[in-house]
Amino acid sequence: MIDKKHIDKVSFVEFLGALIIFCLFTREEVVSFVFCMLDQDGDHIISKLDIFRFLLQFRNGYKVFLANYTRAIEITRTRRGDKINIMQFDEIIKYN
Repeated sequence: MIDKKHIDKVSFVEFLGALIIFCLFTREEVVSFVFCMLDQDGDHIISKLDIFRFLLQFRNGYKVFLANYTRAIEITRTRRGDKINIMQFDEIIKYN
């Protein structure tokens, strides 16, 4: 959807096309898309390490997310341990 030649830039046309496609996703497709973004190692499980990797991204030398987001994940305890699958992820976001 986005031109890979320019890693740090996106044109309005590319952005609009991606936005339109994203808006056409069903709820299940959105859940799957977000889950896959977080599951960077592709093991079909989101661990705290996966979330830390996502939150610690840099763009143009700047952190994408604030440090307090990372701290919130550090101190969050889950009933299911430190790993969740896509069904558990769907249940979590359904009620939050």
